[in-house]
Amino acid sequence: MHNGNGTRHLHLATVLAGLVAAPLHGFATPNSNTHCTYLPKAENLVCSMRVAHYGTTMNEDCRSRTGFQWQGWQLYRRHRTVPICAPNTLWRGQPAYVTLAYGHTWKRGIFTCVSQRKALTCRTSTGHGLYVAFDSWRAW
Repeated sequence: MHNGNGTRHLHLATVLAGLVAAPLHGFATPNSNTHCTYLPKAENLVCSMRVAHYGTTMNEDCRSRTGFQWQGWQLYRRHRTVPICAPNTLWRGQPAYVTLAYGHTWKRGIFTCVSQRKALTCRTSTGHGLYVAFDSWRAW
């Protein structure tokens, strides 16, 4: 959907449609601080961190802009990875997570993620990605 100034907007219902497919699967880092959930219907990957040095700042930014809290990042096929500001729960039920050991790789669809002791890096086959660590993050 386009608004009057040519900017593209996604309907929340369209985004959430990919989030409610059951059962959901993904992975967690060995310390369980980072979790990523694969959304095959939407062909997205949602990653979140339980504890991050920048968490308070991200929450404050989300609340000031949207009224919601920071939930992590969403990786897409066609555009840049973005932080997610959303209500407390993105989907019903608990996704089934496997542990992605440090130094190992997880692959699903267009996504490839590598877990390292200090960071997690996920990339798409279309050139987008995410790097997350306790003290910093980058999205492209």
